[in-house]
Amino acid sequence: MKKLSYKIQNFLKNQYLLILLLVVLIFQLFGFFYINIHPIYQLKNSVNELNRELTYQNLEKWLKAYAIVSTDSPPLSEEMNKNALIDSFINYNQSLDENNKRIFIELPILEIINIEKYEREIDPPTEYASSNRIPQGERIISDVGEKYLQNETHVLFENGTLIIVDNIEDVKSPKIVLYGNLPREQFRVDLTNELSAIQNNTEILTDYFDETVRDSDTLKKLKFQDLNIDFVQDEKVISGEISLIDTKCASNYNLKYGYQVDIDKYTIYDLTNLELKDCSVVQSFSQPKETKMLTCVDCKYAPVDKTYFLPSTYSPGLVPTNLPGGGYLTNETVVALKQIADELKKEGVNVYVTSAFRSYQQQQEAFNYWVNRELATGLDLQTARAKANVYSAFPGHSEHQLGTTLDIRCEDCSAFSKDVASNPVYQFLQEHAHKYGFVISYPAGKQHLTGYTYEPWHIRYIGVELATELFNRNYQSSTNDEYLTKFLLEKAMY
Repeated sequence: MKKLSYKIQNFLKNQYLLILLLVVLIFQLFGFFYINIHPIYQLKNSVNELNRELTYQNLEKWLKAYAIVSTDSPPLSEEMNKNALIDSFINYNQSLDENNKRIFIELPILEIINIEKYEREIDPPTEYASSNRIPQGERIISDVGEKYLQNETHVLFENGTLIIVDNIEDVKSPKIVLYGNLPREQFRVDLTNELSAIQNNTEILTDYFDETVRDSDTLKKLKFQDLNIDFVQDEKVISGEISLIDTKCASNYNLKYGYQVDIDKYTIYDLTNLELKDCSVVQSFSQPKETKMLTCVDCKYAPVDKTYFLPSTYSPGLVPTNLPGGGYLTNETVVALKQIADELKKEGVNVYVTSAFRSYQQQQEAFNYWVNRELATGLDLQTARAKANVYSAFPGHSEHQLGTTLDIRCEDCSAFSKDVASNPVYQFLQEHAHKYGFVISYPAGKQHLTGYTYEPWHIRYIGVELATELFNRNYQSSTNDEYLTKFLLEKAMY
């Protein structure tokens, strides 16, 4: 019995050793597979993924898999901009045939079409600063900066291009943008005060204008009227227009002024070419002899200006605007106006009608009101009428009598401010009025043609086709002689 028990125990001991040997063998086989075979499978899969979709994630997977299998020490993922990455691509493909002979798993080729090096110009970074010389809401590029080079390697795969940054040249000079920090109304007051001081030969409290402006004898002969803020960035920073008048003969001048970054002052750009008109004989501003009364029944397209006038009896069919400010206009004018109001409403801007249709008699009252205001400043009647006539028409000569013309602004804006940059309605009209059939009758810089100062609020309906044609002629530019009355005379549709 004891012998039998001993034999059984002996047998079991031998079986345990066998089982242990089998377990050890299995672990060795698994280790061999994991260390030698599994990385090759991982490398094969990563190459397939990279060939299928070129992403940095797939590139990183390939790098990790290749690092285990290869002997050329490919770069880590954080070193993907190094030349070693390109070398790894090349080494992988060059040694592929040799590697496939040594292993029973066939590795795929990396589908690289081409490798090229480039120098690319990079725009300079932008630095921002504030300026107490520039009104709020405006910005000026004081330095455009200098572009710098970035050396790149482009690896062209069949499914995309991998761009590797080799090195970046030091930034030579950044782009510098100045943001306005001066309240707009304070800006207007400061420039107005300095202009008045220059013209009156009184002490200058501020220091906005350069010596060319402050020492100008020509400027001192004129009287300041208005200041228009409308910054435009170009080779010069044109900030707006200054409206001046020679009170001796009621001649008006619109001069462009702008900010000079290098000297931190404003200048009047066309002051050096300013020649005052000869007014040894005071001009008469009574209705000129060559005025012509219009005889049209429907005067929608009639040229109403200082030459052509409407009879006192002319009055078109009118309907209420039903907009804030009220007033009456022709039906098609109201339809187009409401389209503008609806479009601006989407941008959170409410339209306000400052003035719509005015009869002959109402225009007479309006003109007399402005003449009386000019008389109150000490002008004589003749000069007061002349000055009023640059912004208010004689009765019969007003486009408002047509019923197709109105003065418009945003609900919370000043009625006759020429600060276009702060008035979203004016900005909209400059760019889009023609799409709704309207034109700006008196653009900036056209007073010598229209007889009236710049009125960004004064629009007239002539229909989309005609308004678009005039817009395409760039009629708002001060560099040509296109304007509404000339255009309507050419069309001769009245």
